Amino acid sequence: MYITRLTILRAKKGEKGYINKLLSENGFSFPTDEITFSDYIWDFCIDDDAKVSSSIYKQKFFIDQPLLSIDEEPISKGPAFEFLKKELNKEIQTSAKIIIAPGGTGKTTLCQYIASEYQNPDGAISVFIQSEELRESSQVNGHSSNQIDSVYDLYELYSQVTTSDGSSLTTYDKATFEVALITGRLVLVIDGMDEIISLFPETFNLDAFLNSVEELNRQLASCKIVITSRNDVFDFDLMDKYEHLDKFQLLGFDESACETYLKRRFRNLPQSESLKNKVLSNIKPLLESDEKQRILPFVVDLLSSLAEDSTDEEVNIELSFNGKKY
Repeated sequence: MYITRLTILRAKKGEKGYINKLLSENGFSFPTDEITFSDYIWDFCIDDDAKVSSSIYKQKFFIDQPLLSIDEEPISKGPAFEFLKKELNKEIQTSAKIIIAPGGTGKTTLCQYIASEYQNPDGAISVFIQSEELRESSQVNGHSSNQIDSVYDLYELYSQVTTSDGSSLTTYDKATFEVALITGRLVLVIDGMDEIISLFPETFNLDAFLNSVEELNRQLASCKIVITSRNDVFDFDLMDKYEHLDKFQLLGFDESACETYLKRRFRNLPQSESLKNKVLSNIKPLLESDEKQRILPFVVDLLSSLAEDSTDEEVNIELSFNGKKY
């Protein structure tokens, strides 16, 4: 047998030139190409029609906020967006990154920025499943009997609902979707898992869904999946069963993050300093009343909108949050 060129498939990238060196030492001399399974599948097994980027809306004035791992001993991971980008760019992946936080904490905004980060057909593209779109769609009731036992089941249902509403997003068949996910070249972002489950209470099997996540990631340990949830539907019994899930918590804004947000939001407005100070005067009592000195970004956004809508030359907003925690 005469070899003119050798293509070598590897699980991960190896030392450059190492294979050629081994071949040369054993008396072989022909050109070689080294390519990872992920790159080979993405480049040669998935049609270019499936590698289409999409436009994802992003909230303005995004401020990254701290992320905390939920373990026996919680550990701060630093700014959430930066940490998750770094994690998702690693060669070895856990089955999914699950982010728990109450409503108004900024989960959706964080998801928007993660999904937007991966819109390069030559590198990776994202699929962004939003519970809000399902909740607001008039088509959901027509799919209430759909059984959701896997990642693809959820994706297929979401695609059917959004396509019925006029969406022009690319729709993947099961084989293409799962292969792209296995290679890590499709980044799946699911925002609002708790709401999705509440929309399909009889047919959403969370246990089977998580099992499908684990099974897919077991192939190459390259799946990139981010899931957010308002309340803790991922109980510790499930976490123990699926040990390769990472679980995190968003903490909300501290005073420094509030000030940074307000400076960015008001920077091009008249009376920007007065607006910032007036909003801060309403925020500080809320921060002081919180054990962890945190506040929901939604509340900061609400106060900012009220300040912007003020028609008085003198900015004047006075709100009462007595007995409430935000």
